[in-house]
Amino acid sequence: MATLPNSTLLSVERKRARDRRAQRNLRHRKNDRIAKLESELSACREQMLSYQAHIRGLENMCTHLREQNLRLLERHPPKKLDGCSSQRADFQDTTLHLQPSHSMNLAHDIRYHFSGAVTYSISTRQAAKATRSFDSNGQSSADEAGRAFPSTTQSLPQDTTVLLWRHTPPQGCFVWDTLPTHSLWGEDKGVALESPELPSPLELLYGSSTNRLADVIHNNTRVWRSREPERLACGWVVYLLAKWMAAPSKPRFERLPEFLRPEPEQLRHPHPVCIDGIAIPQLRINLISKAHLYDLDLVLGMLSCCLKVRWPWGKNFLTRSGDAELCILPEFYNTFMSLEGWGLTEEFIKKYPELLEGLNSEDVCYKVV
Repeated sequence: MATLPNSTLLSVERKRARDRRAQRNLRHRKNDRIAKLESELSACREQMLSYQAHIRGLENMCTHLREQNLRLLERHPPKKLDGCSSQRADFQDTTLHLQPSHSMNLAHDIRYHFSGAVTYSISTRQAAKATRSFDSNGQSSADEAGRAFPSTTQSLPQDTTVLLWRHTPPQGCFVWDTLPTHSLWGEDKGVALESPELPSPLELLYGSSTNRLADVIHNNTRVWRSREPERLACGWVVYLLAKWMAAPSKPRFERLPEFLRPEPEQLRHPHPVCIDGIAIPQLRINLISKAHLYDLDLVLGMLSCCLKVRWPWGKNFLTRSGDAELCILPEFYNTFMSLEGWGLTEEFIKKYPELLEGLNSEDVCYKVV
């Protein structure tokens, strides 16, 4: 039997030694990874138990406040406004209807019940309609949702916008609200507070070293598979929304397009804050109620390439101002600041038909030519 040279034997031994070291290192890395995952799982379980205990405490608080509210109503019936024929029963029905529907949103909703005059959230159109009816007839009339204005000892303000601009959707209810890709202002709320009231279109399209909020929005939208008009339009309205939500004020609220102002469902129910930036109100409502059924990243990823501005392909959307600065073409601005200027492609409608409940698919459909 032939024997191998000493050099060959040494080479084989060295290879076997290398293989043993590699296997040993692989086992160590595997054990370290398993230990790390077990530690993270244990921490998540402890956090879940803490959340459950917190939720039970909020539910008990909600029950206590409801009972206390009923006792106060029985002990101190609300007075009627001059010339108002609203009955106490109407007020009680409305109050019960407006109780918080989710214990996690308790503190947020309590502000609406005790902040003054008519304090529940209604849309601008509903508020204007109900206020006109109240002023002209001297009676409490139902709004479009069928709810009557409650009787209070305070008079209704003439400008119903004051009832709306103070109330922002709940924030920080979910862990991913703090992630840069899901937050309106990235990792730091101060980014929105220190940024200018309005961005320039170039800052939203290409980033900025001076406007940090515009730069955050640019970094999030540049990975979208969409045209520059959609990136600019979405970036502009989300910029306005982030400024208002970071520090609510009446002028900032009035800058928001009407379709982006929060619906009552957004104020009542905790939800990922990234949903608030979706341009179609009914789609926001449906996604809030069905968010637990979907992978939110997949839905938002597809929406980023299927949400379209009704603007002709290749048509210019920027123009130069008197000082030669690039600015948004007024026609394009008016298009994306109205709900009619937005649409969804057939791919999204076919993929998520249940998210379009309450919408006419033919009206919302946008066919890319």
